[in-house]
Amino acid sequence: MLLSPHAAFLEALPKIGLKSILKRLLVVFIIGIFLSLISVIIITVGFKIEEPKQSNLEYLLLFSAQHIPLFLTTLFLFYKGIPKKNVLSQLRSKITNKSVWLIGLALLINLILGILLILYSFTYGVRTDIASYQWLTQYINAGESKITLEYLMKISTSLFIFISIAFIEEFIFRFTLYRFFRSKGLLLALLISSGVFAFFHGNAFLDAFIFGVVIALYYEYTNNFFGAVIIHTLTNQFIVFYSYYLAALYLL
Repeated sequence: MLLSPHAAFLEALPKIGLKSILKRLLVVFIIGIFLSLISVIIITVGFKIEEPKQSNLEYLLLFSAQHIPLFLTTLFLFYKGIPKKNVLSQLRSKITNKSVWLIGLALLINLILGILLILYSFTYGVRTDIASYQWLTQYINAGESKITLEYLMKISTSLFIFISIAFIEEFIFRFTLYRFFRSKGLLLALLISSGVFAFFHGNAFLDAFIFGVVIALYYEYTNNFFGAVIIHTLTNQFIVFYSYYLAALYLL
């Protein structure tokens, strides 16, 4: 069946106690966030970045400062002592017809939910980050009613950055957290991995939580890490911004 858990995924789950996972998770948060803050301060002050994400280089530097310490801390605490070959073999799962169909399904769900959530946010002023999309309002008010090359260049800061974000976040929240908690039950794994993922996305909590559930279920049913990275990359680079565009176009 299309929607049936992948046997190899369930068999390869790490054998570790809940208490041990929570201890490691707490240390990851404390060390990772501390190192990330220090890194961001050094990058921001050292390179005198007054308005983050103004250029690809500034965005890349800030992204690296925020994500890589957390990634390295997770890698060290959860995979210390585990043979590298075992980890790499689980990352190299093949993309099958089933995983391709589910990639399309996950992207469609994310697009529809994204549009609905953003329509609601714009209508009722729920989100506080709408100001960061002021350029989109100006773009539409200027008479642009379709996606143009200029628009795509505006939203696509760097494919490398989006792939890096997707890989690191999928490794931390799905390949590590979801897999480690999965042995304690599907619901617990979904709630914790998606909840922590959403927590790190601030005021986009609801969007991120739903996305986390969708992509974790994709991972559950396909055992395909790079399929999850593909979904995450496409969602980051296109679908989120298409959702904003379509919602703003409808409301303005």
